[in-house]
Amino acid sequence: MKRLALLAAVATTACAAPTAGEIHARFACDDGRTLDVVFVPERELARLAWEGGTLELPQQRTGSGYAYSNGRVGLRGKGRELQLEIGRRVPIDCREVADTPAR
Repeated sequence: MKRLALLAAVATTACAAPTAGEIHARFACDDGRTLDVVFVPERELARLAWEGGTLELPQQRTGSGYAYSNGRVGLRGKGRELQLEIGRRVPIDCREVADTPAR
């Protein structure tokens, strides 16, 4: 019974409305893809909608701008521009679009 209650709590939390302090942004990339990113400053991570799921990318230290990476996928940027890094591939340039979801 405890396990069922725990699963219900996790499911409710996962579907909850965005919390205060989260920054939602949509980026259009040079390769044609669109990235939806939720920056969560209080947890020092970014959530990236990815291949039908969600990746949580821990924040990385930078001299300026921002960087998030899980070692395989990364976001690195400054202002309204970022680069999507996937493994050893050439980074993909992306820019924030005007129809960004509510912040």
